[in-house]
Amino acid sequence: MATIRGRAGYAWDRFLVYGTGGVAFARVNTHADEYFLGSLIGSDSASATHTGWTLGAGVEAMVTEKVSVKLEYLYADFGKKDYNYDLISGPTGDETIGTADLSVNSIKLGVNFHF
Repeated sequence: MATIRGRAGYAWDRFLVYGTGGVAFARVNTHADEYFLGSLIGSDSASATHTGWTLGAGVEAMVTEKVSVKLEYLYADFGKKDYNYDLISGPTGDETIGTADLSVNSIKLGVNFHF
């Protein structure tokens, strides 16, 4: 997952409390298998890049003149996307549609070096 975000907040003394938001990207790889009477009869994979939005909040504190630490929560939503799988090859192939509904919750702990 990758994001392009802005952040805005309130700083006092050595602390910053902020909100963040922007666009998010995630690469999704999927795989489907089809079985008949316990035997694998078809298999296919699909992948796509999902684009969505992200929002979050965090706090950052300077611990030295050049080093800060931060704790941040981030939610990203990529919506739903259908994937088509051709599970059985041949002229009467079995096309199956699967749906991915992707969202991500993350907590980040970071150390920043200021130059």
